Amino acid sequence: MNLQVEKRNKFSNDPLYHLNELEKDVHRLRYDYNQDPLLFRAFDSLIKRTALIKKLIKSSPRFEWQIIQFEMDRLYRLESSITGYEILFDFKKANLPNREFILFQKFDNPKTIKL
Repeated sequence: MNLQVEKRNKFSNDPLYHLNELEKDVHRLRYDYNQDPLLFRAFDSLIKRTALIKKLIKSSPRFEWQIIQFEMDRLYRLESSITGYEILFDFKKANLPNREFILFQKFDNPKTIKL
């Protein structure tokens, strides 16, 4: 990878960007060392694995978190004075729900989850 590009994108938190850069490096190595068939196959394997990782990153999460985010956005557009959301999340049907409380206060520290 070009050193200037690396410095400019040093703090990029986009995993796809880094996978694409890694894939470019592997393609370059594959081209440089194309006389060694074992190494050539190893590079092909790495390229296929990076493609799989990219596919996994792009795939939907196990739970449809986007639905909750879209609803939060819609409610905020309707009433911009709201200060938070109360979400009841039941994963099992029960006559008497037994829920735990999770408090997430983004205004304190965006990286802290208080339980």
